[in-house]
Amino acid sequence: MEIKINEFKKVIASPVIIFLFVIFNLFNIFIICEHLDMRDDFKVTNDIVKKFGYKIDEDMIKNFKPYYYDQIKKMNEITYKTTGKKYKNVLEVASDLKEENHLYSEKDIKFFNKVQVLENYNEEIRFIDDYYKKRIL
Repeated sequence: MEIKINEFKKVIASPVIIFLFVIFNLFNIFIICEHLDMRDDFKVTNDIVKKFGYKIDEDMIKNFKPYYYDQIKKMNEITYKTTGKKYKNVLEVASDLKEENHLYSEKDIKFFNKVQVLENYNEEIRFIDDYYKKRIL
């Protein structure tokens, strides 16, 4: 048993193992830092699940649509006050944000990001059944 423990200590203390451990951890930290903004997306998705449930069915879609359009309406109220423009979706706002980013507050931009996640969710739920049917077949 003592031989196994000593061999294990040698493996762990090996410079190659230590080097690989450091490299993999640095790579993981890089990936995590690169995707820090996704945590806000998860918060929005969790709010959707709390409000409408995790099961995507006709009732959920029927209840989600008015909420989504209400958020688009609120987004348009913000943009109309600031720039006098109204938009159909968040993609149009995003293209204008490149030019007019300084016009909106940080709070407004966070709200636009939230609406963008809602828009992505709205688009995805329309095609989710087809996606899973293709994956199963």
